[in-house]
Amino acid sequence: MGGSESKLYPLKREQGPRFPVRGGVRHCQEVLHTSSRTLIRMAGSNVGKPSKSADAHPKPLVSLRAQVTPAIIEHAGNPRAAWESLVYRKLFTYTDIRRAYIRAAFFSGDNVPGLHTILAPEDCAFVWRAIQKDRARLRHMLALLDPGPADRIADVGCGFGGLVWACQRAGAQAVGCDVDRWIIAEGAALGVSGLVVGTCQSIPLATGSLTKIACVNVFEHVPDQEAALAEFRRVLRPGGRVVLYTDNLTHVHLRVALRRLLTRSNWGIGFSGYAGGHTDVVGPREIARLLSKHGFEVLRINYSVPRLPAPVGYFASRFFVAVAQRPCANGIES
Repeated sequence: MGGSESKLYPLKREQGPRFPVRGGVRHCQEVLHTSSRTLIRMAGSNVGKPSKSADAHPKPLVSLRAQVTPAIIEHAGNPRAAWESLVYRKLFTYTDIRRAYIRAAFFSGDNVPGLHTILAPEDCAFVWRAIQKDRARLRHMLALLDPGPADRIADVGCGFGGLVWACQRAGAQAVGCDVDRWIIAEGAALGVSGLVVGTCQSIPLATGSLTKIACVNVFEHVPDQEAALAEFRRVLRPGGRVVLYTDNLTHVHLRVALRRLLTRSNWGIGFSGYAGGHTDVVGPREIARLLSKHGFEVLRINYSVPRLPAPVGYFASRFFVAVAQRPCANGIES
């Protein structure tokens, strides 16, 4: 795109969620790690129980597992994903609690006031575990991106903008795009700058304008992955890198097969968002093939959740991350 729309949004340091942050990748990771330790303590404490303004519940709350129906299971893929979808639906009904959860999971918040007023202990425990995983993923991505003042970074499929915010605080000029206008609006309401509507196949940025692209838990939802990689190459300058974090198809197959064996049911690939959400889950070898096909040099593939070395991680890690580079002209980075 031409004109002013093709420029990266400038970093506005006066904006952003109002958390005590000094800047730099190391400090961003320290903030996330410290808040994570606080969240671990909260999982077994009274923090987050009903506030003075919250409605009192005379009876103990029952886990939302009890509300799972065959129709919800069919929609979500399996019983666990069906339960998780009900938890998120309930959580996102309450604006204040939803935004506190988003801050805790994707920024540096360390509390979700009122969570215990709407969810049973089992449901709350799932939410805390989800927050921990989101924090670990964000720290992992920051380490791989290593954002700095010379970087122009786009998080494609940015969600609420947590990674964009962290990169900006590390000194990089960072923007995010997402197909969901509501999510972009929520991120903006939290104070994140530089969030725009866009897709992996149509990034609203100029050709060769970026040094790095992040794509986190998005690629498995993209129906035309080859078009997405071609677009990544377009917006990256020579020498630019793409960090692509996605589900590990090999592990997915093993996990589903084990679940079917243990439950003696038609356990499917689950997704707690919407039916058919995982359009095309791929494995590490297929990602490497696609990246090479579109002119990228694959630098490395790491495994995550848990973070294990190859070849163990190839089977045992739920996610993997591929780091690839657009080759420099004549071997010289511009």
